[in-house]
Amino acid sequence: MTFRLPTYSVLFALTALGATSVTANAQTRARRLLQSSDVYRLRTVSDPQVSPDGGWIAYTVSSVDSVKDKSDSDIWMTNWAGTEHIRLTSTPESESSPRWSPDGRYLAFISSRQDAKGGQIWLLDRRGGEAQQLTKVKGGISGFEWSPDAQRLAVVLEDQTDSVARRDTTERKTPKPIVIDRYNFKQDIVGFLGTTRTHLGVFEVATKHLDTLTRGLSDDDLPSWSPDGERLAFVRDWPAEPGVLRGSDVYVMDARKGATEKQLTVFDGPDGGLLSWSPNGMWIAFVRGDEPKMSAYNLNKLAIVSSDGSAPAQVVTAKFDRQMSSPRFTANGAFVFALVADDRTQQLVRVRVADGTIERVIEGKRVVTALSKNATDRTAILLTTPDRPAEVFAVETAGAAGVRQLSRQNDSLFTELSLGSVEGMTSK
Repeated sequence: MTFRLPTYSVLFALTALGATSVTANAQTRARRLLQSSDVYRLRTVSDPQVSPDGGWIAYTVSSVDSVKDKSDSDIWMTNWAGTEHIRLTSTPESESSPRWSPDGRYLAFISSRQDAKGGQIWLLDRRGGEAQQLTKVKGGISGFEWSPDAQRLAVVLEDQTDSVARRDTTERKTPKPIVIDRYNFKQDIVGFLGTTRTHLGVFEVATKHLDTLTRGLSDDDLPSWSPDGERLAFVRDWPAEPGVLRGSDVYVMDARKGATEKQLTVFDGPDGGLLSWSPNGMWIAFVRGDEPKMSAYNLNKLAIVSSDGSAPAQVVTAKFDRQMSSPRFTANGAFVFALVADDRTQQLVRVRVADGTIERVIEGKRVVTALSKNATDRTAILLTTPDRPAEVFAVETAGAAGVRQLSRQNDSLFTELSLGSVEGMTSK
């Protein structure tokens, strides 16, 4: 699991630095120090998604309304040149998880707008018009992925497994009691887990028909379609039991109702993260953690496994002692792009699958927090530096000069400010 500090916590640190680092030149005097109210002008950029034709990048922008005391997230897009910036949604409710349909016709997203029950999927037709609600799934949807033919969606469903709760439809003035049926009953941010599990389904866009694929007491998440659209890879996480440290595993199944899941990994520690199929459909890239006794020092490594289960998983970067995440196969299948945490930075690297050789594509005192690639390897990233929050950048060549800023959601604020300088410090 990756924990991400909110950007405004960095700003408070910079406030103290700025108070002691103002120089005497005229340009600095024209700027001002950071104020606490500036937090409400800060925009948090996340989840960049490159369109199939590579011409546009959709992303989300979140902000906080000080009057309403609530946050809001909207979807924007910018063209590859970075010359056009279009706000696509502007409702009081948040919109998240923008995903392009493979044919480029639609941009889908999740929102509870217009009193939708839980998060539902909405479709925005690129030819024009308002977004239309696509799903009306009880319990809501927490994630989804388009099938390669753009006809179906693999959806992550919030499924209630308590049989009593299923039968009880009585209107209540007071909340129902929380039912605890697992040892791991509480989680940061989420709170009490109760009897809700995440399961997978396939939703037909044209007919709006939903088939539930998985059931039971496991949590199934992060579905990824095979290149031919016939199978789904996903991550299954079983509830923790007393005295048993059980990790997650990678599974695969046919994308149809009644199909049987096939377990691909059997490692005692965690296997999972974002899954990526090789272009020929033979391999699935994922990240493997450490064995349970080393869980406090968990270090994810890049691994691959055959998609039919004919060969055991192979750790590609076994000798590389840095944390890896977000693997993405290249179009030729010979390399995997990934993010690597290294000495207060997070870098974009390219790993040769055959021998684990690592090439650092984006390095330096910067942090790459997200990565998106289309079928032609056009790549967009989220990049932040010590003096600027994350923005969307295009990756064109390796090295510091190979990235080009696309979004500029925070430029208007930071051109007003005089921030303190920062420098790295190490100690034994």
